[in-house]
Amino acid sequence: MRNLGSTALAFSLFFGGCGEQAAQTKAVDALDTGPVVVDAARVEVAQSVDQDARAVSETAATVGKYEACFYYYKSAYNRLATCRGNSESDDPAPEITDLCPDALFSDGADRSIAEVMDCAEQLKTNPCDLTLIGVPPDCAKPGLRAPGQSCVFASQCPGECFLNGRTCGFCFKLAKRGETCGDGDPATGCENPLRCTNGVCVDDPTINLSAGMQCEQVSQCLPTLDCIGGICQVAGGVGASCTLRCAIGAYCTSGNICRALPQAGQGCGAAIYRDLVCQDGAFCDTSGATPTCATKKGVGDVCTSSTDCAQPLICACSDSACTGRVCKTRAHMGEACGSATVMCVPGTVCQQGQCSPVDSQGIFAARCSS
Repeated sequence: MRNLGSTALAFSLFFGGCGEQAAQTKAVDALDTGPVVVDAARVEVAQSVDQDARAVSETAATVGKYEACFYYYKSAYNRLATCRGNSESDDPAPEITDLCPDALFSDGADRSIAEVMDCAEQLKTNPCDLTLIGVPPDCAKPGLRAPGQSCVFASQCPGECFLNGRTCGFCFKLAKRGETCGDGDPATGCENPLRCTNGVCVDDPTINLSAGMQCEQVSQCLPTLDCIGGICQVAGGVGASCTLRCAIGAYCTSGNICRALPQAGQGCGAAIYRDLVCQDGAFCDTSGATPTCATKKGVGDVCTSSTDCAQPLICACSDSACTGRVCKTRAHMGEACGSATVMCVPGTVCQQGQCSPVDSQGIFAARCSS
C-alpha cells in the first residue's frame, strides 16, 4: 500500500493539486471558460500581492479565486526551490498554476480565499526538512468528497486523488500514525512520511536519508542526493557514477554514468529511463532520422509542444481552428493581450485587451462528467 502514501503523492496533497500534474495540462487551453467581468481594483490588488500579501489576505473580498490559487502555488514551489538551494521565480510551476483556480476551488474543496492566502504565507516558512518530503503545514485543509468518489485534484479529497494515468480519478483517505491502512474498499494510504506495514501506518525510517546513510534506492535519499553503491551521496558531475541524479549540467545515462548535457547541434542524450535530454536553451528535435538537440524556438515560430519553445513561452494554437501551433508569450492576469503571438495563461481570458481571471475553468466537470 506504499504506492498510495508515497512522497510524490504527498506533494500533490501538500500543494492541493493533482496526482499527475503533467497529464492535466494538455487540454486546459481548449476549455471554454467564457467571458468574465473583473474590475480594475481587483487586478491592481493581484498585481501587488507579493509586495503586501498580508494586506491582501485581510482584504480577501477583493481577491478572487484565481489570484489566491496562483499565489498559493507560487509560495509553495518557491519554498521548495529555496529548500533545494535554487532561486525563486515569478512563475515557478506553470504546469500547476495553469490549473488555477480549479486546483483549489473545485467541487468538494473546503478552502476559502482568505484561508488559501493565509496558508500561502505559512508555506513560505514551512521547515525545509518537512517541505522536502512533502509534509504540509496544518493549514492545508482536506476536501469534502468521500473516499471512492470521483476527483481530479487532491484538494477535493480527504487525503489524495488517485489518477494513475486517468483524467478522472477517485478519492482515498490518508491515515495517521497507528491507524489502519491497505487496499480495502475504499483504499487507505498513509500520511507522508509514514508507510503502511501489516495494515498499520508506521514511521518510515528509510526516507529522507542524509549523505552517508545506507540506501536501497534513490527515492530514499534527500532530493539533492543520489543512491550510489548503497550509500546516499551528493550527485556527481560529468564522469561520476549515478543511479538517477547528476549535478547541474549533466544527466545520468542508462550506463549509470553522468554525461554532459548535449548542446544544440549534437545528438540528444539518452538518459536513464529513456528520456531524451539537451542542455538548457535547447530541446530534442525528433522530427528527423536522428534525434538532435536544437535551439529552443522564439515567439511566432512553429512548434509541436511547449518544450520546443524558449522559456517562458508556450506552444499554442495559431488560430481559432487550431490549424497549426506556434510559440506564444504567456500573459498573466492584468497583462496586455489580443496579439496573435500572445496567449493569456489558462485560468484567465483576454478581455478588453487585458488578461482577466475566471472563477472556474470547469476542469472537474469536463473530466469527470462521463
